[in-house]
Amino acid sequence: DRFGAALARNVGARFARGELLLFLDADCLAGPDHVAGFVRAFAPETLLVGPIDYADADDWTKPAGLDPRPAFAPGAAAPPGLDPRVWLASQCWTGNVGVDRRAFRALGGFDLGFLGAGGEDVDLGFRWAARYGKIARVASRVRHVGETAAFAHGRGEPGPLDRSRLDAAVADGRYAAPHGALVANGGEAWFRDGENTRGLRD
Repeated sequence: DRFGAALARNVGARFARGELLLFLDADCLAGPDHVAGFVRAFAPETLLVGPIDYADADDWTKPAGLDPRPAFAPGAAAPPGLDPRVWLASQCWTGNVGVDRRAFRALGGFDLGFLGAGGEDVDLGFRWAARYGKIARVASRVRHVGETAAFAHGRGEPGPLDRSRLDAAVADGRYAAPHGALVANGGEAWFRDGENTRGLRD
């Protein structure tokens, strides 16, 4: 009775044999050197986060415009006072992510409590930061074709993103690292962006 992106990815990871797992959404296009870029950046227990460009659904060579959450775009600087690793963990969007397979399995993979798609990837990023503290950017870019749930939410439309589980996880200390408070403010990294996310928080 479970369904969605988290289960699909976990099943794929279960049958994978390589050391590096790459996650790419079905509506993302990767270039010819995509895998090679992740292989070069691979390191044990490290979460690799790559940038996502948004393309027009009618012409993949043209940009679709900015994500309604511009400060969350991969490459944006962390807000003052926020650990850069936590900021990067909040950008663990599985449209373009690579992970160490053994570390991923030890972490339990994606949480099947997130149904559909939305939140399970950021949750993984926060848990990764709490357990391993190793997150890095990778240069391999992908192009996302058409709109995302974030665009719909920016217009006030309902979508699959359920923040309630992330809210609860922040409240119960799920992302607290045993060696310190690395991701104690992980929820803030996901929700905080001043005026840019005011509409998404309501």
